[in-house]
Amino acid sequence: MVDDLLYMRGAQAGTSSSSESCDIWRPPDDGWVKINIDASFLAEGAKVGGGVVIRNHQGNLISA
Repeated sequence: MVDDLLYMRGAQAGTSSSSESCDIWRPPDDGWVKINIDASFLAEGAKVGGGVVIRNHQGNLISA
């Protein structure tokens, strides 16, 4: 998960480009779950949105 957060940080900082290859989702170790989150804020109109996806080590959706 730390790798995913670091990757997202780099993307937000503008360090990635369309010519670079993107990381693909990697499942967690056997017996673990992976929780991916995302959020967005639009200052104009004070709108907020977010989402959560939880998958097991086989990549099966547990909750969203």
